[in-house]
Amino acid sequence: MTKDADGRYYLNYVPWPSVVQIAGMNDDDYPSYLRDIAKTLRAGIQKFDPRVLSKYLWIYDQYIKAIELFENLGPRNRYRQNNPENYAAVVASPKLTVKARHARQVIACVYRKIKLAGW
Repeated sequence: MTKDADGRYYLNYVPWPSVVQIAGMNDDDYPSYLRDIAKTLRAGIQKFDPRVLSKYLWIYDQYIKAIELFENLGPRNRYRQNNPENYAAVVASPKLTVKARHARQVIACVYRKIKLAGW
């Protein structure tokens, strides 16, 4: 369980430590696990309901943090040296940056319209 910024706890099912070390997934399967999450995100962040989009973007942020964990491993990091294929596969995961930016713009636009309407 991980405590979120709002003080609520959630199952953190995206980052490598949670998935491999705690849940016991095979390390070699982690890159394909991230690809599956990316497929779900790719479909989900194309929705137009801001309530749905905000949930997908929350997962997207967790997904990006998981990739960044690998990107931040130095060249002399033991994991990176011992598992170069996994390292390369994770850092090559799709970032979906443009789609996520568009989803954030949709949310902002909808909330601006709601505010202007006086709701």
